[in-house]
Order: sequence, then C-alpha cells, then structure tokens
Amino acid sequence: MAVFQSNKGRKVRPVMDYSRELNKHVNSNSKNDVAICQEKLRQWRTLGDNICMLDLKKAYLQLHVDSSLQRFQAVRFNGQLYVMTRLEFGLNVAPMIMSHILAKVLSMDEEIAKSTDHYINDIVVNEDVVSALKMKGHLQKYDLLSKEPESLSSARVLGLRVEASNSGTLKWSRNSELPEVHSTVTKRELYSICGKYIGHYPVARWLRVACSYLKREINAYGWDDEVHSNVKKKLDEIDNSIHRHDPVTGQWKVPASESGKVWCDASSLAIGACVEIDNQIVEDASWLRGVNDGAHINMAELKGVIKAINMAMKWILKNVTILTDSATVFGWVKSVLQDCKRPKVSGLNEMLVKRRLNLLNDLISEYQLVLQITPVKSEDNKADELTRAPHKWLEKRVCAVNVTTPDSIEGKLRDLHEAHHLGVDRTWYLATKRWGLL
Repeated sequence: MAVFQSNKGRKVRPVMDYSRELNKHVNSNSKNDVAICQEKLRQWRTLGDNICMLDLKKAYLQLHVDSSLQRFQAVRFNGQLYVMTRLEFGLNVAPMIMSHILAKVLSMDEEIAKSTDHYINDIVVNEDVVSALKMKGHLQKYDLLSKEPESLSSARVLGLRVEASNSGTLKWSRNSELPEVHSTVTKRELYSICGKYIGHYPVARWLRVACSYLKREINAYGWDDEVHSNVKKKLDEIDNSIHRHDPVTGQWKVPASESGKVWCDASSLAIGACVEIDNQIVEDASWLRGVNDGAHINMAELKGVIKAINMAMKWILKNVTILTDSATVFGWVKSVLQDCKRPKVSGLNEMLVKRRLNLLNDLISEYQLVLQITPVKSEDNKADELTRAPHKWLEKRVCAVNVTTPDSIEGKLRDLHEAHHLGVDRTWYLATKRWGLL
C-alpha cells in the first residue's frame, strides 16, 4: 500500500503490509536499544547554536536484505511475482535495524562519534567540532547517501519545525498542518485528531487536559460510532481556539543548567506539572484523575509534586525549586526538606502520605538533589491551566443546591469542603449552624 504524507510536500511512501503475517513471527522487543524520541529532544535542545541536521535519502531503501531473507518480502500483484531486495517500511524491527547500522557507522570515526547524535535516520551534527560536509563524506564512504545539511534555523527536528523568530532566537512549533474536523466525527477519528493535536510535543499547555477529557467522554463508544453532538461541539471549540492561538510552541534552545523550577497543581479533574529553566517552560504534562478517584485533593497535590520532580530529573536538574499553591502540601514537603518536625498527617491517608514523603526523601539522598519549596497563589501557578477544563464542560459535575430541602444539605457540604478545605468536623459545624440538623 502507499501512504500519503501531506507534511512532506505530497510525498507518497510505499509501505509493506507486514502486520498480519510476518510481524507476528518477528521479535520486536528492543528493550533499551532504541532511544525514546522525547529523550532525544531533551538532549538536542541543550546543544549549542552551531548545529545542523542531516537526513538520509530514502533511509530504509539503502539497506539491502540478505538473499536468504528476500523470500519473506515476496509480493504477488496482477499475477506477477515481485521480490523486494531492500528493507521496506512496515517491518516492526526496521527502526531498530536502521538505528544500529547508523550507530555503527558513526562510531567508525572517533571525532564524528563525539560530535554527532542520531535518532533512527535523523542526525544532529555539532559543527563546532566537525563540519557537515565531512560528516556527509563519512556517510558516503559507507554507501549511505544523505540529503543536503539543514541549518537549525529552518529545519524539521523529530517532528518539530524550528525557525528563527524576529528577535533571532530559535522557536519550535508543530511541523504538520492541523487536522480537518468534519461535520460528523467517529470515535476513531476523534482519537486521531487529538493525537495530532498534542503528539509528542514538549509543551501543549491546556490542550493536553482538554483532549484527554474528550477521549474520556467517549470511552463507552465503539470505534466506528459517531460521537454525540455535545462532544463534537467541544471538539469544534478546541479547534477554533488552536486556530486563534496554538499553545504548541516554545523556545528551542534550553541552557545547559543544573538549576530550575517545577510548577505543580491538582484539581478534581487532573494533575499537572511543568518544568521551567531560565524563565521558560521547557516541558509540561497532565494526567487525568480517575472518574471514581476519591482521594483527598491534598493527596493529588502531593502526587503532582512527585511527578514534577521526576520530570526535572529527566532534564538532569540538581537544584530544583518546587512551586505549589497547596498550603498543606507546602507544610508536608517543607518538614521533609528541613527535617525540622514530623509531618502532621491523620486519617485514612496517613500511611499513603508518609510513603510518598519517604519516596521524596529517598530521591533526595539517592540523586543528591537540592530541593526548595515555595508557596504561590493559585492564579499565579503556571501549572493551573494543565488541570482545568472550561466550566461549561463540567456543569454536569456541579451539584445544584436548593437550601430549602433536606436533600440539598449533602451537596452543600461537599461544596463547602471543596471550596475551603475546612475538614469534616468544621464543615459539619458550619452546615448545621446554617441549616440545622436533619
């Protein structure tokens, strides 16, 4: 079959349909042999300015298949037998094979090995050490043909478009066009659209939680079922917002630093965290809480702190400032960092909270982290938008309260507790004082 690639100038790429037969008998467990795309993005964004990108021409088609294995790539079409002698797209181990071959070729020259890195067939070259022309000649020496080197100021890097802004700084944005939203959308199409919206982009801000919320709303649908008009309306709102202002963008270059900040927040809907280095958000993430998640909001806030620190460790940060808008979590973490007093925790979640605080203590000692925690206002928390969806989307989650009926007291109690975090005893006292006992 042929795959149409609109983001590469209407390019048509042949793909062999191995998935039904051959791939079932090929072990594709690469373990740690193939790098993760997001890890490569983190590494490449900390490199210097004088780098360029080098891409192989028809990379897989340059790899010859041994004659004893060519029979597995035989295709009969219109009564004619065709045998592919080159490696084709569609084989599940093709990326791993390409990565191993290219890694071996780059390691054949010590200078080139130190000044280059690659992800499958995309190569980044540090021209402060070796020129792109020398790199191109080295590849040709081993019968690997490459395209012309691309400057980072106008290059496509692992699915991102990098361009120089008016101020001269490099900024990244999405490389592909936004997907078209038709008048009717099935569950399969909605998942595809949401995947193209957020992809593997380092920063997506409010778009992450919005797409995750939409996908949750159609969990009960079949893959080919048309989504409800309410869900389609929300998808249109997301699409219009992206066309007005796309949140998927940011500065490309990240200074190589051991110091940074992590912002963390949580709500009844989601947990959010983002990493800030040199006054710029370099990565963010959002995780929806379970529909039946009954954990206290402070537990979710503490979980957000742990997740934020894990994100910071991926950027090799050692001195980290944690910013949270939860006074309770601030007190818990501060007591661990300063080792000044025992954390005051009670109730059913006591052991769960202490286990997470002990995990935080273990991370500090194991990785020699220097952590500080600072309280911030909720409106100043940069992770707040990672945990929120439009209020009108959540109207069904709000309990309508009529203070004239006894049935409304339970809902009012819940609203008071969520708004003020007063605790059960204090909330019950205020409620009974206002409405009396049942």
